[in-house]
Amino acid sequence: DMEGYAWIPIPMKTSLDGKSHTLYNMTISPYITSDQIGLFSSISEDGVVKNLTMHGPKINVPNKSYIGAIAGSCAGSITNCHVVLTSANAIVGNEHVGGLVGLANGGKYANVGASISSCTVSSTTSSAAIIGNDLVGGAIGELSYNCANTILDVHVSASIAGSNEVGGIVGRIHQQRAEQLSFEGTIIALTTNGEYFGGLVGKLLDGDIISSK
Repeated sequence: DMEGYAWIPIPMKTSLDGKSHTLYNMTISPYITSDQIGLFSSISEDGVVKNLTMHGPKINVPNKSYIGAIAGSCAGSITNCHVVLTSANAIVGNEHVGGLVGLANGGKYANVGASISSCTVSSTTSSAAIIGNDLVGGAIGELSYNCANTILDVHVSASIAGSNEVGGIVGRIHQQRAEQLSFEGTIIALTTNGEYFGGLVGKLLDGDIISSK
């Protein structure tokens, strides 16, 4: 239980096996001055986070970008991880905001990129739990195009609010494949002139969504 501690994100370059344990009440330090914010600031192409549940994380950094409960950005692997949001405005950022990770991107190796599989994000409140301006997703803010990335078996049950490129699972997918996704919740537009809102994906750029609902 991290109640009462102001967490400062750190980069993950190795492996963390949560062994089905639950991390409660992570609250990000209000003194954070940089982007890439979550339990980990980033997960490198060699990094792995698996078998972990985060219950009740609180990240309120409306002027920062690359925000997610597990990591701000990920070029490695997130598997069998679950985020349970217990309050409105649980995860708040500016751009690239997701329940799991803000940006799923490629690593330094060719044809290598983030792999996010068998993960869930859920909320115990009907109010918007994940909020941002641009590139906002229930699980991932953006699935980048620069390397081979994979999303498989990812499910979200939460309400999400944003201004542009807002999706129940991913805000934007660019030239990638996503499979076995499901979303149940509400997508809320924060402006009247925003663009690209979708139940699964806000904006799909030359990619594929397979076996999803």
